[in-house]
Amino acid sequence: MANVVTINPSLSLGYQHKNWVVEIGVSYLETGYKEHYKYAEFTSIEVINTELYTHYLVPVTVSYQFGLGHNFYVNPGIGIAVSYNASVRETGQQNDLSNNINKYDYTLSATTFDFNFNRTSLWAIAHATLAYDLNGRWSITAGPEIQYTLTDLAKSGSPAADQHPALKNYALTGNAGVIWRFKNPGQRRGVRRR
Repeated sequence: MANVVTINPSLSLGYQHKNWVVEIGVSYLETGYKEHYKYAEFTSIEVINTELYTHYLVPVTVSYQFGLGHNFYVNPGIGIAVSYNASVRETGQQNDLSNNINKYDYTLSATTFDFNFNRTSLWAIAHATLAYDLNGRWSITAGPEIQYTLTDLAKSGSPAADQHPALKNYALTGNAGVIWRFKNPGQRRGVRRR
């Protein structure tokens, strides 16, 4: 199995008290994997398959802001999210090694999805955001984040669970964004302005 490129746009609203920051938001996340294998039926068949899962998350995170001086700060945090698992899309091809290639691209129907997968799941989140404070109102941010399912995506006893006994997807993303504050908090502890 191999990883796939994923996307994760999000929007959050937060509250900061001294150096503590609590945020709640909404985000769109794609997870999945790519597999390449062979199996024998009447002839040997090579399969290249990609499965993409679509999730809508409501994350809640808590972080602590450490000033690094000269308007820089780091904001490591942890959190939890509830997701609505919307769909599974499969793309790929089967080759019987006689160059009879069968390509496919489909999204599971709602009935098939509901038979195989849970519509909701619980995720753990950890991030370490580096930020540069532009003027007290605006900051630009970048840093790694990992999101990992705590509950199985596949329903117990379903064909999907038989194929993947512990279907717990994860996403490792490099996030970049901006922070806008409703009011200028003045000099924050640990962050020196020029």
